[in-house]
Parts: sequence; structure tokens; C-alpha cells
Amino acid sequence: MSSIEALRHEYDAENGTFLLRARIERVWDREAFNRLQRTMREVCEELADQDRIDRWIADAFWFAEGFVREDQSFHRPEPQEYFEDAKHRMFDLCSWLFTGQSPYLPGHVWPDL
Repeated sequence: MSSIEALRHEYDAENGTFLLRARIERVWDREAFNRLQRTMREVCEELADQDRIDRWIADAFWFAEGFVREDQSFHRPEPQEYFEDAKHRMFDLCSWLFTGQSPYLPGHVWPDL
């Protein structure tokens, strides 16, 4: 599955996705979150030199970032530092997608959270 297809799978909240677990089941699944953020990073890398992106891709990033940051319906993961790192990660990925430039220097390693 390509990164764009994986993002669509996530955006549609299909089985096993972070958004399904968090939105419907109200569970923060760390493994699913890491898959989501890796997929978003791959999409950023793939689209970095594009002047335009499909609206649904922008919406997927915007929704995921806002959901993680603002939604109060799911159980917050512990410790608080992890959750703050997750929110920051989503913001960085949105910034990268919308500007076309990673907020980090080339060669930066994005560790799983």
C-alpha cells in the first residue's frame, strides 16, 4: 500500500487505524498512532516538491492534528510528556505538509513515540 493509500485508509477510519480506535472506541493506541505519524511523514516526503496537493490530503492532516490536540473524548495517554510530544509531532507534520519543508534539518531521525 502506498503512503497516500495508507493515509486514505486512516482518514476513512478503517479497521486498525488510530482514528478509528480514538474516535469510535475512545482508546489511544500507541502502535496505531505511530503508524499514522509514519504514514503522514512518508506523505510529506512524497509531496514535498509538489506545488499543489489534493484537498482531502490537507483535510486529513488538519483533522488528525486538531483531533489529537483538541478532542477530549478519548482517554489521554500517559505520561503527559508523551501526549505533549504526540501533539507536537502532529503540528510538525502539518507544518511540513503545508509549507513543503520539514521543520528539521536534513537527516533528522523521527523516532517513534
